[in-house]
Amino acid sequence: MPWEGEVSRIHHAPLHTPPSPLRRFRELRRRRRRLMMGFGGGGVPHTAAAPFAIITGMLTASGCLIYGINLLQYGKPKAVMPDNFDRMLSVRDTALKTKLRSEGKIGPEPSLMSKIFGLETKKA
Repeated sequence: MPWEGEVSRIHHAPLHTPPSPLRRFRELRRRRRRLMMGFGGGGVPHTAAAPFAIITGMLTASGCLIYGINLLQYGKPKAVMPDNFDRMLSVRDTALKTKLRSEGKIGPEPSLMSKIFGLETKKA
């Protein structure tokens, strides 16, 4: 006669006793807990979602704030990886604006506060 857990040569099935109701209940509870933690068991517990959302939100807000400050300060988005042509172009633009302001063809550069609050500078 085969021992418990051995395979019977006649039926090709393991010989074991059915689990007790308490053991079956514990097994089902364990499976339910594993499913609650993530799909298919394992994964990130739901308690980590709040700190992850806070950190992600703060990084996003800081990036948007830096973008907005650059936009207000320079009037256009900051150039990413500018090359020599872009640098020479900005020097040329600055010199051209300075020359046109000295000739009186364009008005003075608006201040940062007027850019933020939408105030217009009045010409004398």
